[in-house]
Amino acid sequence: MHFLLCISLLFFKFLNGQPINQNICPAGLISKPDDERWPLIPQKFEIMGELVLNDGALEITQIFSYNRDTVYLTINGVVFKHYYDFSTNEYLTISTFIYEGLAVPLCARVPITNQFPTSNISSTILKPSILLGYDRNNMVNNEFATRYDGETIINGLPVSIFRSCFYVSDIQVTVNATYYFTNPWKFQSYLGQNKSLLLQIDVLSETGSGEKLNYIYNIVRYLPNPSSDQERQLLETPAGVFCLNRTNTKNLPKNFPLRMSINTETSIIQTNNTSIYSDYQLVDEQLDFVRIDYYSHDRHSRDIFDYSTGLYYKYLPQIQQCIVSNLSAEVGISTTDQNRTYVRMKTITELLLLDNITQYHYTGIKNCHDRVQCDVWIGQKSVNNITEQFEWYWAREFDGNQLEEVLPIKLYITITPENIIQRYTVETSFLNYLPSPDTYSGIDSTLADCYRALGPGNGYNYAVLRFAISNDDGYPVHKNILYLRNNILKELASSMLVRQVRFSNIIIDHERSEKDLYVTFTMVDNPPIYGPVAHPLREPTSIILIQRLEYVINKNTFRFKGKYDDTKEIELKAKPHSLQTLVLYTFPTINNTIYVNQTEIVYHNQTETIVEVKEVIIKTYTSTKITAFWIGFISLGAVITVVIGLIIIKKM
Repeated sequence: MHFLLCISLLFFKFLNGQPINQNICPAGLISKPDDERWPLIPQKFEIMGELVLNDGALEITQIFSYNRDTVYLTINGVVFKHYYDFSTNEYLTISTFIYEGLAVPLCARVPITNQFPTSNISSTILKPSILLGYDRNNMVNNEFATRYDGETIINGLPVSIFRSCFYVSDIQVTVNATYYFTNPWKFQSYLGQNKSLLLQIDVLSETGSGEKLNYIYNIVRYLPNPSSDQERQLLETPAGVFCLNRTNTKNLPKNFPLRMSINTETSIIQTNNTSIYSDYQLVDEQLDFVRIDYYSHDRHSRDIFDYSTGLYYKYLPQIQQCIVSNLSAEVGISTTDQNRTYVRMKTITELLLLDNITQYHYTGIKNCHDRVQCDVWIGQKSVNNITEQFEWYWAREFDGNQLEEVLPIKLYITITPENIIQRYTVETSFLNYLPSPDTYSGIDSTLADCYRALGPGNGYNYAVLRFAISNDDGYPVHKNILYLRNNILKELASSMLVRQVRFSNIIIDHERSEKDLYVTFTMVDNPPIYGPVAHPLREPTSIILIQRLEYVINKNTFRFKGKYDDTKEIELKAKPHSLQTLVLYTFPTINNTIYVNQTEIVYHNQTETIVEVKEVIIKTYTSTKITAFWIGFISLGAVITVVIGLIIIKKM
């Protein structure tokens, strides 16, 4: 039963060496040169047709290239895909397993060795490429030759007949093949002028042991030199199929910047349900911070993960509430030392699931968006009887133009538990990928908002300060306000020897004075608690930082760059003796008075708070209970925030 031989997925029949069978080729092998009328067979082609045997038929397609080819066999509606890669010497066979209505792809890999036959698709049935003059490694077979054998008519078309007799060494079979090509001088096919169209191949073969087989290839489609896109799509393994131990032929993206921001849209696809979530992620390995904004319906929440202090801040912008807790092991990489568990931040490579724990291999180039071509990698790992599969799409080409650097486009994560029916897929699309963004403002402003929401009653102290910038020559540096603001922020952190996230909400007022600029900003204190990190960062307190800043300003050494006319830079300095501590929020732990730069902070519970700024008076009455309620107002260019019942500020 020759038909039954075709359903084998792995072709492992090895035959002992036998002499060429004279019954198949009575006149011996046909030797070079080829008949001059024999059509040139290119080194790339696609053939689709019907393979007819004595006891049945099946559909077959071969896509042939220099060092790769793919054979699709369709038997009783089931497609078996066979991939031969002679650059890596691998053979892959892929099929689909149906389990309780769920389609599960299966892939088997076998190394190609000298003992592994690659000329056949089953038993002694040859691949079309072998019948067209190529050898087992997709190289030109120099022992293959043809002779012209007359003309005939098939389905009304004038046809040239050719014949070949040759020997296939890896399966040790003698072959007599007859070819039917359209006559290019009597019929012009869709291939163009003087191009022959392959219609049929009749094959008779016999092994040295006397096993005979005859079959026919009825060609439905013959396409020489397919386009690169056509060839690539047919030669590459399909999406979502992981082949264990497959050779990786292209390295994953690496050398990511230390800072990154990106928008994502995630769909969790289950059997009877799909959920969609959107978020914005900001990652900074230098600051040891991650910020994630979640958007769902009308809700918006913002999470800050501070791996320097081990704290997790959850801020709700709509109601200005903040919750603080210790970092959990799930949001980082956990280690244990002396029975204590510590958490460290994942690198960007680890956050993108590109770590060495997962075995990835390159599957090729696929269309991943409108006019976008992507490099695709697929990886898999198993943890606690749960299989996790990751399929990454990275853009490499847009509208036919190569990108300078690859960009993340999509990630498919398929989770398969022991009960395969509970399998589900998480599809994440990436938008607005930005390497090396300005992460400081995205993190420090939220941290300051959390400090305001929590307040000194919970130990989250902060201050509002102001200083003046000397600009006697009147340079219009305020027209490049972002440039100036960023440089001030960097200089504050550099001069104070602390993280930039301690400073935020920088407001530069250029209307208060004809020449000078006034800078108002918020400075947060150290947190009152620390989480499970091995070396928590304990920086100087706000009082010490205010004293340091006052010292460098008064010494006329607090300087930074400004820019005007887009390209011209100027060095600016803070005006000596201009630093003012407008507000210092702190908890009344002791009854004493500390003077900081002519600002009096009194740690007493007051029933009346009076703030006087340039004849603007605000009176607020509170109960004896200390509250975290605060009022903000802007008056004559000054930004003042008052925590009721906590402090008294008096102009000295």
